[in-house]
Amino acid sequence: MVMFFVGILFLWIPDHKGDYEDERIVASVQVLRFSFLVIYVLFAAGVNIKIFTAYKINYLYIFEIDQRHKMNSD
Repeated sequence: MVMFFVGILFLWIPDHKGDYEDERIVASVQVLRFSFLVIYVLFAAGVNIKIFTAYKINYLYIFEIDQRHKMNSD
Protein backbone atom coordinates (compact mmCIF):
# COMPACT_ATOMS: atom_id res chain seq x y z
CA MET A 1 0.00 0.00 0.00
CA VAL A 2 2.83 2.38 0.85
CA MET A 3 4.55 1.73 -2.49
CA PHE A 4 1.28 2.45 -4.30
CA PHE A 5 0.75 5.74 -2.47
CA VAL A 6 4.33 6.85 -3.06
CA GLY A 7 3.88 6.14 -6.78
CA ILE A 8 0.68 8.20 -6.82
CA LEU A 9 2.47 10.96 -4.92
CA PHE A 10 5.17 11.10 -7.62
CA LEU A 11 2.47 11.49 -10.27
CA TRP A 12 0.54 14.32 -8.60
CA ILE A 13 3.28 16.59 -7.25
CA PRO A 14 4.69 19.09 -9.77
CA ASP A 15 8.19 20.54 -9.53
CA HIS A 16 8.95 24.11 -8.42
CA LYS A 17 8.04 25.51 -11.89
CA GLY A 18 4.65 23.83 -11.87
CA ASP A 19 5.61 21.29 -14.52
CA TYR A 20 5.46 17.55 -14.13
CA GLU A 21 8.78 15.83 -14.72
CA ASP A 22 7.86 12.71 -16.64
CA GLU A 23 11.49 11.60 -16.95
CA ARG A 24 11.86 11.24 -13.19
CA ILE A 25 8.63 9.30 -12.91
CA VAL A 26 9.58 6.93 -15.71
CA ALA A 27 13.08 6.43 -14.28
CA SER A 28 11.72 5.59 -10.83
CA VAL A 29 9.14 3.06 -12.07
CA GLN A 30 11.73 0.29 -12.46
CA VAL A 31 13.03 0.78 -8.92
CA LEU A 32 9.52 0.86 -7.49
CA ARG A 33 8.55 -2.24 -9.48
CA PHE A 34 11.57 -4.19 -8.20
CA SER A 35 10.94 -3.09 -4.61
CA PHE A 36 7.27 -4.03 -4.90
CA LEU A 37 8.19 -7.44 -6.31
CA VAL A 38 10.53 -8.21 -3.39
CA ILE A 39 7.93 -7.10 -0.83
CA TYR A 40 5.19 -9.09 -2.60
CA VAL A 41 7.23 -12.31 -2.72
CA LEU A 42 8.07 -12.11 0.99
CA PHE A 43 4.47 -11.30 1.92
CA ALA A 44 3.06 -14.08 -0.27
CA ALA A 45 5.47 -16.65 1.19
CA GLY A 46 4.43 -15.65 4.71
CA VAL A 47 0.73 -15.90 3.88
CA ASN A 48 1.22 -19.31 2.25
CA ILE A 49 3.09 -20.71 5.25
CA LYS A 50 0.42 -19.37 7.63
CA ILE A 51 -2.31 -21.04 5.56
CA PHE A 52 -0.34 -24.30 5.32
CA THR A 53 0.20 -24.25 9.09
CA ALA A 54 -3.47 -23.52 9.82
CA TYR A 55 -4.68 -26.43 7.68
CA LYS A 56 -1.83 -28.71 8.79
CA ILE A 57 -0.42 -29.13 5.27
CA ASN A 58 3.11 -30.53 5.14
CA TYR A 59 4.72 -27.57 3.36
CA LEU A 60 8.20 -28.90 4.12
CA TYR A 61 7.48 -31.85 1.85
CA ILE A 62 5.93 -29.64 -0.84
CA PHE A 63 8.92 -27.26 -0.91
CA GLU A 64 11.35 -30.22 -0.70
CA ILE A 65 13.01 -28.93 2.46
CA ASP A 66 14.94 -31.29 4.73
CA GLN A 67 12.44 -32.19 7.45
CA ARG A 68 15.14 -32.79 10.07
CA HIS A 69 15.57 -29.01 10.36
CA LYS A 70 13.00 -27.34 12.61
CA MET A 71 11.09 -24.53 10.88
CA ASN A 72 8.25 -22.54 12.41
CA SER A 73 6.60 -19.21 11.74
CA ASP A 74 7.30 -17.71 15.19
